[in-house]
Amino acid sequence: MRIAILGQSYPPMISGAALFTSHLAESLAERGHDVLVLAASDNGKPYCQQHGNLTILRLQSYPNPQRVNQRFLLWPANEIKAALQDFSPDVIHLNEPLQLAYFARLYAQEAEIACVLTIHALPTLVSAESKEMPGFQQIIEKGLWGYATWLTQQMDAEITPTATIAKVVEERTGIQATVISGGVDLHIFRPDALPHEHEAALRDELGLPGDAQIILHVGRLDAGKHVQVIIQATALAIQSLPTKNIHLVIVGDGCDKPDLIRQAQELGISEKCHFPGFICEPERLSAIYRMADLFGMASEIETQGLVLLEAAACGLPVVAVRATAVPEIVSDGINGFLVEPGDFEHMAKCMSAILQDVELAKSMSLQSQQVSLMHDFRHTVEAYEASYQAAIQKRALHVRASPIFDRILHFVHTVPASLWEDD
Repeated sequence: MRIAILGQSYPPMISGAALFTSHLAESLAERGHDVLVLAASDNGKPYCQQHGNLTILRLQSYPNPQRVNQRFLLWPANEIKAALQDFSPDVIHLNEPLQLAYFARLYAQEAEIACVLTIHALPTLVSAESKEMPGFQQIIEKGLWGYATWLTQQMDAEITPTATIAKVVEERTGIQATVISGGVDLHIFRPDALPHEHEAALRDELGLPGDAQIILHVGRLDAGKHVQVIIQATALAIQSLPTKNIHLVIVGDGCDKPDLIRQAQELGISEKCHFPGFICEPERLSAIYRMADLFGMASEIETQGLVLLEAAACGLPVVAVRATAVPEIVSDGINGFLVEPGDFEHMAKCMSAILQDVELAKSMSLQSQQVSLMHDFRHTVEAYEASYQAAIQKRALHVRASPIFDRILHFVHTVPASLWEDD
């Protein structure tokens, strides 16, 4: 197949959608498909990269003031049309619902090409990150859901990473989406312990003592992720377990980073709170997961949570909030604990329970590994290939049927209205 994949961000820009897009594009190319990726340029200027069957076309972009190291496209209608015409795809896969999706849909409609949309974020979750003004979030959410309903009706297939999100989409749009997990690479993210020398060097690099128990958080440091809850919970866990040497590692970057560093200082745990920034290399990130004792996440806006899958694959117990799709990965009391959003005191108790109970931690670790087996990325790629084929066949049937419906409509419009009226 010739597959065009469109998304705003693509590595080295980091986001869950960007990492998923790059992993999928690379895997499809390795399986013999011709793949074109259209994304915002990471340096602002347009350029093209070629890796075997994979072509990455970066379009002119502009800095995103709301996201660190992120850029966005501004009305790239001509560039998208030209690129798609030149590539002539069999199917277009959209990972962004706004500009890219709108212009790609116009081309697909004109060229009678199948379109597939993966829903990485819901309007409800997007509006939750907007500025708190009276009625402002409701206005944004209502407008986004209206657009989302219209867009999904134009697609040949809609995909969500979890059943939770598929249910919301159906309730709000009437569209039944296919559920395909975002998946995790089990060859990279794995539970085996690091070699002693490797772990010692990594601890030294991050400023972690050899005896430190590590609470890990990975993700954007922006509003909606609620990383401040993780820091508050860690401070309480440190206080409640004075004989333990507990450290918190927060991997990622974002607009909230200065405030989070200040919070750690005010809570008196700055020496035990580490901010290494974004870590783009998968093997290096995997090593940090495998070195940790538990994973903490307070985000309430996850459509799946790639980092949850990575943590589970590395055998980490997880303490997270009971919100959105998180319970599909974290089962309370089985492979971790779920707490109510914002409840840092309960989160601290759950963290402490895992850190001081070796047998509990071991049991939860094994259960996390079992969960991750259901999200092997190889199955994700195969499921997307099947969805592409189904969408192509659906579009072909539509194209063949269109002339018939056109003739019927023409007949209806040309027959005198009097013939349809009752005597």
